Amino acid sequence: MSEPEAAYQKKNRKLQSSSSFEEKNEAGAKAMARLSGEEHLRNATQLIKRVYSEELKKPKDRTIKFKK
Repeated sequence: MSEPEAAYQKKNRKLQSSSSFEEKNEAGAKAMARLSGEEHLRNATQLIKRVYSEELKKPKDRTIKFKK
């Protein structure tokens, strides 16, 4: 079985060491808070497209169906 191909964007991140999970979570929350709303939306969209890439390739049934 081969590994799926992945594309990663270059990010300006630094390696940080933490003495506890709380410090790690706090640093992660601060990093997320620095991102703009557009960056969060762009990241979420890229993640959804990557996770559901095979499903998105399938043809869609565009018929609206109502339950009786």
